Amino acid sequence: MPRPYMALRKLMLIMDWNQEDIGRIIARDGKARCCKYVSDRLCGKQYFDTYDGYAILKAANLPDSEFTTYFPRNPLERVEL
Repeated sequence: MPRPYMALRKLMLIMDWNQEDIGRIIARDGKARCCKYVSDRLCGKQYFDTYDGYAILKAANLPDSEFTTYFPRNPLERVEL
């Protein structure tokens, strides 16, 4: 079974980011709280909100037009980079 947000996971590898880094980028307070928040989204239990997506794109110096590549309507959608 494919894992949700594969393009985002690849970006995290490229940028050498972990879940805590993503939590800082999207301004979630507290290490345990932000890691749970990010983990729930990467596992597909919840969706990233629009603010989160654009904050992550900005931190990676990616254009806004790439939003649906990293945050597709269906998180299990396979996207080639």
